[in-house]
Amino acid sequence: MNIWYLLTLFGGIYFLLFLLLLTWSVYLYKRFIAKAGKKETRHAKTFALYFSFALLLTYFFVIFLKSSLHIERPCIPCTNNSSMCNPYCPLDSSFPSGHTSGIFSAITAFTIFYRRKKYCVLYLLPALVGVSRYMLHVHTLFDIMGGALIGILVPSLLYPIFRSYLTKT
Repeated sequence: MNIWYLLTLFGGIYFLLFLLLLTWSVYLYKRFIAKAGKKETRHAKTFALYFSFALLLTYFFVIFLKSSLHIERPCIPCTNNSSMCNPYCPLDSSFPSGHTSGIFSAITAFTIFYRRKKYCVLYLLPALVGVSRYMLHVHTLFDIMGGALIGILVPSLLYPIFRSYLTKT
């Protein structure tokens, strides 16, 4: 199996849904099973809400841009029996890279919320997802940079709203 294809899966919708499920599972565990303290439970709930909103807003913004701009991909999808097609080429528009924006959004939300410098190493994963999209010839560097920018900006702009909620009471 192609290593670039395996890396690109970390930006795919199924992996991001898995992260959402994991986030909410941790909150529910702390709330109902571990019976964590009120402050810890509230912190977990705030992160789950923030993380969910960051990923959903990123996703909707990417869908809006893709449907508005209609930028063609640098690859040919395999819709007919063409020998020149790319089996990894999706049928939707190219800009911005949804895989790149999704995983950048997840990592950015996590690192902003937990504010630990050691978590910055996690940015290696979205960088590799972006490279994988380029190596699979399904995006241009412009698409990937746009996706990375969106994936960083959305959680960064959203965080102050959730931070004010966390500091209340």
